[in-house]
Amino acid sequence: MASFIEGKRVFFYGEPASMTLRQTASFVRTQGATLVRSLDETVDLVVVCEARLQSREWLEMMNRCNEVTRQAFESGRFEILSESDFWQCFPGIPETRSKAVESKVSDEREAESCETGESPQYTPAMLAELLGQPIATIRLWFQRGLLLASRQTGKLPYFKTEELLVARRILDFQSMGISLDSIVKQVELWHDMRPGLKRVILNLVPSHDQTELLLRCEDGALLDPEGQGRMDFESAGQDIEKNIEKTPKTEVTKESVFQTDHSGQTADRAIVAQKDAEDTSKPPTETTGKFLDPVFFPTVPSVFDDLTAEEQQEFDKQIGKQVVLLCENAWHREEEGNWSEAIRLYRGALMAGGPDAGISFQLAELLEEQNEWAAARERYYTVLEMDENHLEARANLGRVLARLGEYEEAIAALEGTLQTHPGYVEARFELGKIYVKQKRYERARLELETCRRVVPEGVMSDEIENLLEQIRSS
Repeated sequence: MASFIEGKRVFFYGEPASMTLRQTASFVRTQGATLVRSLDETVDLVVVCEARLQSREWLEMMNRCNEVTRQAFESGRFEILSESDFWQCFPGIPETRSKAVESKVSDEREAESCETGESPQYTPAMLAELLGQPIATIRLWFQRGLLLASRQTGKLPYFKTEELLVARRILDFQSMGISLDSIVKQVELWHDMRPGLKRVILNLVPSHDQTELLLRCEDGALLDPEGQGRMDFESAGQDIEKNIEKTPKTEVTKESVFQTDHSGQTADRAIVAQKDAEDTSKPPTETTGKFLDPVFFPTVPSVFDDLTAEEQQEFDKQIGKQVVLLCENAWHREEEGNWSEAIRLYRGALMAGGPDAGISFQLAELLEEQNEWAAARERYYTVLEMDENHLEARANLGRVLARLGEYEEAIAALEGTLQTHPGYVEARFELGKIYVKQKRYERARLELETCRRVVPEGVMSDEIENLLEQIRSS
């Protein structure tokens, strides 16, 4: 049976991971093909070695080629395979070769995993897809301290699988009518009382009347914040209890929870928490007053007069308070799904406090959610002018530019993102989608197949396969 490379001219870009270049050349010759040392328009097959593929240097190589070779590449004149895909085309000998390649890639990922935490790790967009929630909701939980990032790369947070369980627990609580404010306050209370408890939210269940979050101990007992045992009604929190056994638990006992050095303060904290919980029943506008209106600005004796140091300090303090209150109220509107009002409040915060990369990014994402592409584009540009290392803003800008049909600018933004962070799957996926639209199928296939290899299970799988099928049928 003839080899699929028989009679072809093959070019390996980079150093093969599984054997020496001499051994590779010998193997290629046994298959009736020729291994060439340089890339030109006569090449039939390009094999991109794994190290080059991960660093994206192969794209720079394409840009350095002469015009004839570039045209051959763009038209699909020669085929491009990753090294692991190449070896998998040869039953028998290649099994060890492909395993060697995959082992090397696996070792690299494992080394990264040792530095960053256990795999897989999810970006906010991945969590949003898995949970069926807007990305703004995931971002809000992160800002409120309910989700903890294992690492951040260029402002891009990554979350471990444990945080996916936490997110599902939050949704369970909210489905039972417990507000986000109440969840945050009660989780903070338990953390303050027992800071040694890891991810305490995974051990919390709602009370019978669903007004409190109680701690589930290892022996099954339920405790309230005052340390009192509660009756375990089977109907209380029924939907959440189904998932308790699937959730990693911290070993908790009644004695360990209340072994505190601050004797006598437990009841006081519980009372404070109860009052805080009662306060959350009031709309934010009732407690924050005029500062919530973006058209309000603190009164200054005379804007044009020179302020004393004390007056300037007080003025800055007033401005800071207003910005915080506007942002907090915007969070509440996001929680309610009232994005148009949240947009208004974020704009008010920028008017009050001046340019801010974080607030501008929040605003840009909400504008994108509302399909206001042009407005979102300008806000993402603003973020990058203030913080050129904001990877999410750069990747999101690429996605918005593609929506607006500005494909070359979108490619530049996404390529720039991947140069800094090659493992940013969403950016690579968006780039692959653009190449499909432009019918640059070889580039699209490489980007999408790379996504398929590294993306966590259940994330973007159908979309990637649909695009690859579209490429195969074209």
